[in-house]
Amino acid sequence: MQQRLMRAPVIVILIFQIFALVMRSNVQVALIDDGLNKDYAEDLSYLLVPPLLAILLWPIFRSNVGALRSWFDPRCLTGRVILEAIAIGILARVVWWCQLIARVSLGLTGNVDLATSRGPTFWFECPPLQAFLVGLLVWIFLIPIVEEIVHRGLIQSSLMDRGVRSAVLLSTILFTLFHPPATMPLAFLLGLVFAIQFRNSNALWASTISHATYDGIIQLDWRCLHGIWIPGAAELPMRDVAAWSLSAALLAIAGIALLLTRTGAPATPRSTH
Repeated sequence: MQQRLMRAPVIVILIFQIFALVMRSNVQVALIDDGLNKDYAEDLSYLLVPPLLAILLWPIFRSNVGALRSWFDPRCLTGRVILEAIAIGILARVVWWCQLIARVSLGLTGNVDLATSRGPTFWFECPPLQAFLVGLLVWIFLIPIVEEIVHRGLIQSSLMDRGVRSAVLLSTILFTLFHPPATMPLAFLLGLVFAIQFRNSNALWASTISHATYDGIIQLDWRCLHGIWIPGAAELPMRDVAAWSLSAALLAIAGIALLLTRTGAPATPRSTH
């Protein structure tokens, strides 16, 4: 299937996105001031973003209906696409956990001044049901759909006239800049994977499913799984643990790379005009 390109000014898309996120931040602050939990307020405030962006970007969507339809063409959604996209999301989260374990075992993360170690101790406790369900709605459905449409569909497609590599790289950089500084390295790698998925498939199914899988796991291991592991100074560095963790991370990265190469190169793109 040939790729349909979106023709839209990237700077306008970015301005609209920044405006929507600023409005969301204002609502989030107001909810926290009213006594809501920070995570719950963050999730509830994001409910404003999709409708606001839909209104702001409506003229662009209306003039590029063909592109929108091609990105979510049901013929592109096969069992293989679903399974491989889920696998990529899981492997990406494995990479995150492996690098975290490696950093802790080398003393790069944690309090190395402690004389005695603490943990590892883990327990599972999710937030209240209402807050947890809102979190799932936002992180599994809304955020992946909105970010994939904006950063891969709109921005990456609009940059294709600069060349494939430039479009992939620039869209990934812009995606990264919309994340907190501490998560930017990971956001860049994930954005690069999602950009390649979009380029390979000419559809947003694969990148959206991988994105949703990764964010869905976050809801379980970030908001439900709690733990303490702070090795004491005498135990560090734990080189064996770090070596095994980094080896597992490399294997997961190799798995992601293999899955990305399974999709053939697309046909020559064409414009909707």
